[in-house]
Amino acid sequence: MAMTNCRECGQPVSTLAGACPHCGVPLASKQPIQSARGGSTGNMTGLVVSGAFVLVLIACVMLGQCDINAPPKYSTSGKSATRSTATSRPSVKRRARSPNATGDCVVRSDGSPTLVATTEDDMRRLTKLCVARDEIGVRNMVIAGQAFTLVDETRVLLIDGGVMTSEIRVLDGPHAGESCFIDSEFLAKE
Repeated sequence: MAMTNCRECGQPVSTLAGACPHCGVPLASKQPIQSARGGSTGNMTGLVVSGAFVLVLIACVMLGQCDINAPPKYSTSGKSATRSTATSRPSVKRRARSPNATGDCVVRSDGSPTLVATTEDDMRRLTKLCVARDEIGVRNMVIAGQAFTLVDETRVLLIDGGVMTSEIRVLDGPHAGESCFIDSEFLAKE
């Protein structure tokens, strides 16, 4: 994303913004670049990129490389996060959970730290980054304070248990007292 300075207040503003978030002055609208044949190259590029993405997704699903119904599994190696395979976690079993189940739990993974996010939106973003194996994106979320890790056997209080994602409050460790969101499969009753 390119940045420019507002012509009114001089503060940095995204070139994609319609107005300055600091002073509210409308920014000059960018007209799509016209090709020699008179068509908009911006629309054609977007169409080509979207089509390519759909074809790759279809090919992955047909070849069995992508299981779009499987929940992501996280593991960390140092500061980077990757998606692990189901065979690397033989001790973790998926449990059906009532959305209203609450109480003391512990974080259970394969012994490596488990990624958690500070908000539901951050958890959705973190899940997408882990599935895409975007280690830089995950690291940026950790640096920005939108995600952090919990070690195995950390005690937590389950506030709102869901089938895929649960809201918890950390009871011990360096993040004690913080509320966050975690993939529900990494929780076990004490």
